[in-house]
This record gives sequence, C-alpha cells and structure tokens, in this order.
Amino acid sequence: MRLVLTTIFTIVTMSVLSPMLTLTVLPLVPVFLVVRQRFRKKLSEGSDSVQQDLIAWNAFLEEHIRVGRTDAACPDSPGMSWGVLSVLRLS
Repeated sequence: MRLVLTTIFTIVTMSVLSPMLTLTVLPLVPVFLVVRQRFRKKLSEGSDSVQQDLIAWNAFLEEHIRVGRTDAACPDSPGMSWGVLSVLRLS
C-alpha cells in the first residue's frame, strides 16, 4: 500500500513540476524495471563480492595500523612507538 501511494505521489509531483519531462520519463520506467529484474542476481553477487573484499582489506589495514600504534616505545625516544619512528625516518 505504501509503495503504491509513494508512486502515485511521485508521479503527481513530477507532473506538477514538469509535465513534459514526466511524459518523457514515464514510458522508460517499465524498461528500467525489466532490466533491473534481469540483472538483479548478477548485481547482487557482484555487490556481495565487493563488500567481502572491502571487509578483508579493512581487517588487514586495521590490524597493521593497530600493530604500528601498539608496538613498544623506542628505547632511544621515550614515548614514540616504532610505527611513528619508521614514518619519521621515511620523511
């Protein structure tokens, strides 16, 4: 019910704002819906794959950043971790 009302209100609003644009866009909506339905599975699988890759990269980076921050302090410079010291050496 909510989807139907939202669709009706959207079409009415579009018609008020630009009737010519509404008449141009409305015939394309069924084409969009058919294409979306046809490729839904492929898009979903691709999206899931990318999200899993991002999760893996995030875990990798978080672990390595955490290691750089939690290393023991450098004996030569109290209060500076090895991660900070190595960054300073690269500069």
